[in-house]
Amino acid sequence: MHSYADITEQFRKADIKTQKTKRTAEGNVHMLSLHYPDTSLLPDNSVLPYLCPPANFELRRAPDRAGCHADTVGTRFFARLPLLPCSDFPLSAHDILGAVENLRTITGNSTLHMISYAREDYEGSVIYHRICLRTKDYVLEAKEFELTDSEYQRMVIRSNGKEWVHLLDNLVTRASDRAFFEVYNRLATKHGFNIADKVACWDGLWGSCQPPDTNELFEARLMALTEADAERLKGLQDGIIKIMLPCCHTIEIRRVQLASLTEEAMWKQTCPECGCRILQPEDIVDIDITRTNQESEDYKEQNLSWSKLDTEWADGTTVMSFNPAELRDALDKARWSFDAPASITPASLNPAYYSETMALAIHFCTELGPLSVRIETTPFNLMYRLREVASGARRVGMDEGGLLVAKTLVPEEWKQFQEVWLLRAVRYLVDLLSLDATADDDDSEEEVAHKDRGGGEGPNNSGFDFEDTLMHVEEEMRKVEIEKKQRGTDEFDLEL
Repeated sequence: MHSYADITEQFRKADIKTQKTKRTAEGNVHMLSLHYPDTSLLPDNSVLPYLCPPANFELRRAPDRAGCHADTVGTRFFARLPLLPCSDFPLSAHDILGAVENLRTITGNSTLHMISYAREDYEGSVIYHRICLRTKDYVLEAKEFELTDSEYQRMVIRSNGKEWVHLLDNLVTRASDRAFFEVYNRLATKHGFNIADKVACWDGLWGSCQPPDTNELFEARLMALTEADAERLKGLQDGIIKIMLPCCHTIEIRRVQLASLTEEAMWKQTCPECGCRILQPEDIVDIDITRTNQESEDYKEQNLSWSKLDTEWADGTTVMSFNPAELRDALDKARWSFDAPASITPASLNPAYYSETMALAIHFCTELGPLSVRIETTPFNLMYRLREVASGARRVGMDEGGLLVAKTLVPEEWKQFQEVWLLRAVRYLVDLLSLDATADDDDSEEEVAHKDRGGGEGPNNSGFDFEDTLMHVEEEMRKVEIEKKQRGTDEFDLEL
């Protein structure tokens, strides 16, 4: 039997011109679906899958199905692998990282199946992760790997930030609400809810610990050298405090200076002697969980308001009048109503950020006509027209640059997201026009509810036109990356 590398090499030599044509037609990606846990890989039917505790479950809020749109766009995990240049094909694959890298030589669809289980050996109970990589559309042999938990952790580190590894680990650790429900649903589908509840559910334990306060964490890292210093550190006395930092260097600081530090300043404080941070990495993680908990709660509250627009209207035959700018704004807000934080849905799985969504948003913009024109139609007809425009775009498809190409590798959930997106936009517009018609009734209950939906204005809640969508998103992502780097490198010494 030919090896995986041999067959891949045959593809490379067979017809590079055909490959290039196919790449252009299918968007230059290979779609990799992630199935975890896949209990068909268990070595024995009597063995239950092993699941590690959900990441930071004691500090996180319980996952919410509506918040992660589990019943709207689903919970499936997948990664789109950009294709390698034809001259840069890998030649062999000795591990799972290399095997997945080889998929980047051809367009198509593959599935990575994985299961975790415990097995007894001479060292006691050892956790194993069994992986099977299968490729559709091509006659390529399945690749199987088995890793111990330590080998799996090293693989995650060695991956150097590859998105598919990040998503796989998100599933394994259930670091997001979407991952939690994907794992739970797979177990319930295969084994029933009793097994799923036993293995995957952590009811009663979510948020069982109080999230730490930044001030408490900061002062816990400061060690008073005398009893008098300890009294001053607790705020019982004023004066100069002599304290030891985590790096074992000592400093002197007045209590009033310590009390004046803001939360942001505490994050950035370093030792004046060696530059080591006072708050440790595990402290930053705990603080970040507190912040993401609040982000999640804010988003869930906003989504609860938006989700009321997810059903068809009772009367869609009333004629309404609006201009294209109002419709664009409604489409914009409805799209970003899906912009859940990463603690709910990983960013690469957020349909608001799909390249197809960005391209379709721009396509709508060009199809709506001049801003000065008034449009008179019914909600029913408007929804029909938007579906028609979207369907015409899908028949041709879209690439990441906004150009229309074939739709072969468009995520299967995208059409369902698109339907809810358009429905929310039309319902939002209907409500807005209805409120404008009854503007005399200021601050009515309906108007307040409509304003509460205003969070769907983009990643930074700073509304913008569709023409600027791509540039805006890229700029926001650059700002986030710069901010993360600054947090990791900027140092601000304590003022003594």
